Amino acid sequence: MRITMHMMMDSYRNDVGDAFASMDKAMQRTIDYRKFERPSDDPLSASQTFDVHWQMRMNDNYATNITDLQGNITTAEKILQNVDTLLTNADNNDRLKAVNGDMNSDNRKVLADQLTQMRDEIVSQMNSTYSGNYLFGGSNNTDAPFRIVHDSKLGDQLYYRGINVDTGKLADGSAPKVSLDELMKDKSYIDIGLGMKVNSDGSIDPQSAFNSSMPGIAYLGYGTDASGNPKNVCSLLTKIAGVLQSSSNETSLSTSELNTIQNYVDTYRTSHTGLQNGQAEIGQRLQFLDGTSNYITDVDLNLQSKDNEVEFVSPYDAIKSFYSQSYCYSAALKVGSQVLQQSLMDYLK
Repeated sequence: MRITMHMMMDSYRNDVGDAFASMDKAMQRTIDYRKFERPSDDPLSASQTFDVHWQMRMNDNYATNITDLQGNITTAEKILQNVDTLLTNADNNDRLKAVNGDMNSDNRKVLADQLTQMRDEIVSQMNSTYSGNYLFGGSNNTDAPFRIVHDSKLGDQLYYRGINVDTGKLADGSAPKVSLDELMKDKSYIDIGLGMKVNSDGSIDPQSAFNSSMPGIAYLGYGTDASGNPKNVCSLLTKIAGVLQSSSNETSLSTSELNTIQNYVDTYRTSHTGLQNGQAEIGQRLQFLDGTSNYITDVDLNLQSKDNEVEFVSPYDAIKSFYSQSYCYSAALKVGSQVLQQSLMDYLK
């Protein structure tokens, strides 16, 4: 009988302990509404929760990348608008009257200085940074992309990433390792949640990521046309200013000088149109990012809903479970006290 009484006490203690632990867990659930405190409590829900949390962290990274890109491209768009305004001002009737030969030598010199100042302002704008990174350097955002170098024979020469935008050569006249054509196609991919894929050759599938590269020569132009005129708008401003400066002591421009300036102006307007096309492409990028941002937001809401399903219980279920476990614990105490009291009396008898 003594062994039976001892076994009953141990069993009762264990059962009451289990009932109390269940009640305590149910009470904790009414506080945080979590289905589990440890993975072993609910392995399936824990596994699903970890997977959802990983997706949410990745989605947060995509959202951050998109926000950064929107800041970069919005700033770039504003800069290109400023450059477009400068190019338009340089091409209005008041500034290019010299083409018609109506401007005296003093005014031609003033105009030449103004065009040079506009060119310098455009270069300065295209060397702008956002969050410490150069916007128009393509994949190289740590160094200023454009630089004007004065050549004693050729005059002011514009370089993009160390390469002359007109000749495609380095400052010493040698060929660069990477051509301007290649820099024009420069890519820099950012993962924004499009399912980024890497091809077998190590390249990134362009449809699976966002190309953040904005090489400045894509907007200002580079190389020369069939007539040998530079396509870069800054180089063209330099050329026009040079003709005006060289004729500043003359009463009027010669027919040859007028024709030369007109050829430069015609090419300038074509290159200006190219910049405006680039502006439109920048606008399309922003629209794409806005649409992707909305998609990422929807995904985040869906993941939050999924997380609520796999990680948490409803307040109603949590409170109901607590009351149920509390009732079981109270019942265990009550029944136990009655059974043990009778067993003790039987033992004494």
